[in-house]
Amino acid sequence: MKIRKAKTSDLSEIQAISKKYKFEPDRDWSGLIQDKDKEFFVVVEDNNIIGFTGLIHFNWNNTLQISNIFILPNYRKKGIGLQLVNYLLDKAKKTKSQKKCCAMDLLIPTRELAKTSQ
Repeated sequence: MKIRKAKTSDLSEIQAISKKYKFEPDRDWSGLIQDKDKEFFVVVEDNNIIGFTGLIHFNWNNTLQISNIFILPNYRKKGIGLQLVNYLLDKAKKTKSQKKCCAMDLLIPTRELAKTSQ
């Protein structure tokens, strides 16, 4: 399993996953990939995208927001969501943002998320 920054070439696969699983099917995924104030990442296994997530930078108040965490159903309950949160928190710690906040639909216990942000 590898987490990497999403590329424009990933767009069709992300859109197909989004529509199939009804996860924000009308979302502008290309905007998330191309916008300079957003970072979008994919989780890849065996050259297939099995999940994705985003990190949004808000310049007006110098904060970051984790959003759009999605893992394919067959890969859930394997700790991948938590690995993504840890990956994003590590990236967030390397920025100059004053605060980091989470706004996500995620199937991990809040106490686990709290542990990772300490």
